[in-house]
Amino acid sequence: MIEALVAFSIVFVALELVRAYRGQYGLTARIPWLIAFTFGLLHGFAFAGSLAQIGLPEHNIPESLLLFNVGVELGQLLFVGAVLLLIDLLRRIPRRLPHWTTGYHPMRSAGSPRSG
Repeated sequence: MIEALVAFSIVFVALELVRAYRGQYGLTARIPWLIAFTFGLLHGFAFAGSLAQIGLPEHNIPESLLLFNVGVELGQLLFVGAVLLLIDLLRRIPRRLPHWTTGYHPMRSAGSPRSG
């Protein structure tokens, strides 16, 4: 049951994004805290259910959840850091147009009132 609700929540958010792209703002724009809370709660229950299914001992569940969340956050920080580093490296690459493109402008071609 919870897996179906997780799938529904992903489809719901996807549809909300499509609506927002079209300029029609729905629940996600009006009450984002409620959507984020519900989304997190559903996915948390699904994760807890998965932990229970793999046979994790009861006394290890809080530690497992904590370490899982720390891992997710570290992964996000690494990803953002890598993207920022890539952007910085790309900005340092000199970008010059080929020499044959300088000086040519279609509005300044022969016969144009602006030529010369």
